[in-house]
Amino acid sequence: MASFSKFVRPEIPRRCIISERDLDILDAVLRYRFCSAAQIVRLVGGNEDVTHRRLRGLWECGLVNRWAFPGVRTHSEFYYYLDNREPLDLLAERRRFEIHPQMLDEIRSHREKDYAGAAVRGQHMQLGFLNHGLMVSRMHFMVEMACKKSGGVVALEAWRQGGQVAGHKVDVQKVKVSRQGGEFFWQEVHETERLPVEPDALFTLRFADRAEGHHLTHYCYEADRGSMVMTDMLKKFRGYYQFIKKQQKHREAFGVHPIRAVLVETTDEARGKKLMELVGHPLVAGPGKRAGLFWFSISPLFTDPAADSPIPSYLDRPQSIFEPIWALPDHSLHALNDAENTSPALFLRHHQGDGFRCHGSQGQLVDNALNPATLTVSANSIASSLSVFDSRVNSDGGSQKGSHFGIGVVPPPTARSPESLSLLSGRSCRTARSCQGRAVVGRGEANP
Repeated sequence: MASFSKFVRPEIPRRCIISERDLDILDAVLRYRFCSAAQIVRLVGGNEDVTHRRLRGLWECGLVNRWAFPGVRTHSEFYYYLDNREPLDLLAERRRFEIHPQMLDEIRSHREKDYAGAAVRGQHMQLGFLNHGLMVSRMHFMVEMACKKSGGVVALEAWRQGGQVAGHKVDVQKVKVSRQGGEFFWQEVHETERLPVEPDALFTLRFADRAEGHHLTHYCYEADRGSMVMTDMLKKFRGYYQFIKKQQKHREAFGVHPIRAVLVETTDEARGKKLMELVGHPLVAGPGKRAGLFWFSISPLFTDPAADSPIPSYLDRPQSIFEPIWALPDHSLHALNDAENTSPALFLRHHQGDGFRCHGSQGQLVDNALNPATLTVSANSIASSLSVFDSRVNSDGGSQKGSHFGIGVVPPPTARSPESLSLLSGRSCRTARSCQGRAVVGRGEANP
């Protein structure tokens, strides 16, 4: 790859006169950290060919850097980032842009990590980090473009990520895990530990058509590439739940309240179901509780082409981010612009002999308990992770053999509740709403 001219800057770059379009490009790359050429074209607007030429010119002049993921016969599109201060100085001079120390820290980090060289050398650890960053960038793009297409109804009030939301922790009681025979025990002890709470992004939407005092809605966003083991995801969810729901530290840490949801985008429906189950773990919300803090969706909804277009959905229809594609653990579907939650009624049935047996307050760990609460879970329910729910729901609300809970969903008349427990089995579906009978979280036949 390195021998191709498109990957090597010319020794003597051509003269570069900075235009307003160039400043728009630099501003977009700075705001997004990592940004694809396709995103930049749509963010900047105007003639696509001209924007591509300006991008090439900015790269040759050293004002932006870029990389492409290697392939068998060709490479991916180019992704752009900043790795020196000169673009910030240009924006400050021409657009009265204020340079913050955090921006300089990020640019320094980009230069030291040499992402362009890492892509050429095939350094997989670096590439994994870049893919994670591109997930965050994609969500940012969809939210911003969907707001622009809303006709003023919704506006992206603020978007924070990276160092802007880093460094926060929450104190929780330590948990001792032990095994006796075929059972695992979780026991809160009198010591505490600190869990990190660092969203991949925190953003605020402003809804013009809502009552005074209710215009703003705040969301955290987590980009899950499936590389983190379930025990670490359990800690992450526990941290969020304690930080936001129990201790409400987000007020001071982020300066916003309330946080409507933690949006979790993950790789596929199998991973999504496992993550949903973790929310009901006794160390997070607890079994049988409606946990409306965590909303889940999967990347194919955004990356797969729409039914009538070869272009990925996030580029072709970014406004789909405002459709009911976010699933709660109770299998109800919600949209970012929902004024308030509407959810089905969830009931749990305990199966004697092979079930979840709890000793403590209402079957869950007691908050701020002076005496530890002990919980028991059968060993075969955590064969591969700490997930305590391994349920497979039948159409009548019962549970298959080997399940530890029977979960039934009784939707109210207004609830969005399609006919399957799959997050997305019909990947060609244009939206979640149009997938009735083909694949969106709700109630229906048992998982095969």
